[in-house]
Amino acid sequence: MISTFIAIAGGTGAGKSTVAFALQDKYPERIGIIHLDDWQKHGERRVAVPVLDGVQNWDHPNAIEWNELIGDLKKLQAGKTVSIQSKNERLVKETERQVQEQITPRLPLEIKPKTVMILEGYLSLWDSRVRAMLDDSIFLEAHHSIRLKRRTHFINSEYETKILVPMHAQYVEPTKKFAKHVIDVTNLIKEEVFKKVDTIVMAHFSS
Repeated sequence: MISTFIAIAGGTGAGKSTVAFALQDKYPERIGIIHLDDWQKHGERRVAVPVLDGVQNWDHPNAIEWNELIGDLKKLQAGKTVSIQSKNERLVKETERQVQEQITPRLPLEIKPKTVMILEGYLSLWDSRVRAMLDDSIFLEAHHSIRLKRRTHFINSEYETKILVPMHAQYVEPTKKFAKHVIDVTNLIKEEVFKKVDTIVMAHFSS
């Protein structure tokens, strides 16, 4: 199987994960999710994450293990299953948890190739090598104030001021020019966003 890769990019709170998981719920046998945050540096590699104004900068491109991500994308493209450590509770909820008593931010996850693999994340369009592997790309656009209201669990005002806003302007927003589809989600409810993205994705099922 040679999977079709579609990136869904955009700032925090734009609805990337929401629409990606909604698509997987609708097409569980045809859509797989690649959650970019799972390739953020962790363990001993955390020390390599940049620091800005005394705060560890997880919104910088250097926080991502790009070589590992690209290697895993190539495996999926070749029809191989990828084994990673995921911190996304939604993705690992069905994973057999062998260390339930141990508090850990990551759990083992196997990603199997599907007809369409959705790479969702804030910097999904940043690396030119990743972009070269994509069959389609979507950027969900909205002003920061709108996006932050939608991300109700984000309460770290220091990180927002020192990292989130400037890094979005410097690294995330510029990748919009690489997207084949830009969807302004400012005045759209999530069902409307889903419908627009669903139309784009469905076109690849018959291609």
